[in-house]
Amino acid sequence: MLKDRNTPCGGVLGLIPNWWGQKLKERKLNMAYIKTEEVKQIREALKNKYPNIKWSITREHYSNINVCILKSDIDFSDIESSGYYRINHYHLDRYPEHHQKLFNDIVDIIMNSSDRKWFDKSDSMSDYFHVAFYFDLSIGKYAKPYINTKIAA
Repeated sequence: MLKDRNTPCGGVLGLIPNWWGQKLKERKLNMAYIKTEEVKQIREALKNKYPNIKWSITREHYSNINVCILKSDIDFSDIESSGYYRINHYHLDRYPEHHQKLFNDIVDIIMNSSDRKWFDKSDSMSDYFHVAFYFDLSIGKYAKPYINTKIAA
């Protein structure tokens, strides 16, 4: 049965586009994705919680958010000396204790302050990665190093 004239979709073949469109819609809902409005919510939450820190919070490739500390009065010299350092948010316990609260707060705000709550249903054993969105946390940028305002003043 290739075509049924009694159905508006054209029978079996007519259902294929509807099925494929539904699968694409489901995939968009389940893939790593973050909207501009959700990045804005995270940006506002971080700026409200830490007004003394200058941030760079940007979205990259619709699935990643980059959170960068550009300038503040916090001394990160015990972590980095070059002005740029990427923070591993999976191992925050490896950083000095006096920075752990700040990093944990930042990660908590990233995960919970937008409409899209962060989740990780990944299974690396089967090479299956399913997260709400990816995020990177860094001190300074490669082309724009971190500035400590206590030392600069």
